[in-house]
Amino acid sequence: MAYKFNCASCKSEIVSNYLKLGEEAFCFKCGSHMKVPHDAVEVAFVEDLNKIAQPVDQPAMAAPIVGKFTGVKAWDPKWFHASSALVSFLPAGILWSLNFGRFGQTDRMRNSMMAVIFGFAVFLSILFAIEEIPRIAAMAINVAAGIYFYQSQSSLFKDFVSQGGTKASYKLPLSITAMIVIPFTVLLVMNSDGDMPSSDEPGFDEYQRWSELESQDSLKEALAFARTMHAKYPRERLSSMALMFSYMDFGIYDSAAAIIKAYVAKSPDDIEAFSCQELVLAVMEADAGNYQQALVHVEHYIKLNPTRQEGYELRNEIRRSAGQ
Repeated sequence: MAYKFNCASCKSEIVSNYLKLGEEAFCFKCGSHMKVPHDAVEVAFVEDLNKIAQPVDQPAMAAPIVGKFTGVKAWDPKWFHASSALVSFLPAGILWSLNFGRFGQTDRMRNSMMAVIFGFAVFLSILFAIEEIPRIAAMAINVAAGIYFYQSQSSLFKDFVSQGGTKASYKLPLSITAMIVIPFTVLLVMNSDGDMPSSDEPGFDEYQRWSELESQDSLKEALAFARTMHAKYPRERLSSMALMFSYMDFGIYDSAAAIIKAYVAKSPDDIEAFSCQELVLAVMEADAGNYQQALVHVEHYIKLNPTRQEGYELRNEIRRSAGQ
């Protein structure tokens, strides 16, 4: 006699010619192991070997596990959590979306991909438009996205593996992350550190001394030192910058504008100096009550320096003064 029963996992019908009640059987359809239930139905001996469940201690008669996702690879969602928290939710979101396709959920993959791209565009717009947003808030958004990516696919990934799927390599995720992070990092460096002086520039040591006086709020001494420095290096970038900022400390905007204009005229390719000129002119025009012209200059400054906060802060101040 043989026993007929249903697989506890996939409910497929199994017929065993050799097993007894309570012995461990194997389902060739989903790869699950189970015991022959006591309510199994006795049937006649069956010749169709595809439906026969053999004891697991008979490897010669066992067949390889073939599940729904055998041969398919997907990324472990734990990576999405870490990537989003440490870098950005965009690369993690792209891989998270593609994973749905590997789980067989094509429609959800497309919808998720569009949601990630749209969400990242909104995220960037908020960062650049609302300059007062704390950086900790931006980090919290990335962390929250990573948590959601992980939780939404954790159980799916476990089911995927149980049905023959395997873990995909991290080479593609790392490559995508690098393609996104490296250009963004270069942009930040170019826009945030462009005013850092080089030790090879004329007047570097004097500029360092002037910076120390500024940081100590010794503004009168800094102004006097900047004038001496500019007299020594009248055509150089650092001396022009130092004197310009010192004049601005005392509200002498016309002199500050004249200093930086003279330098830009001699060095028109110096983008950093040109952006500083736009900043000075914006402040000078606002101080004179010419708010519309001030906004034109400050918008030029923001366009040249989209990651610097002072441009956005000055624009808001000018708008408040203009009653906008």
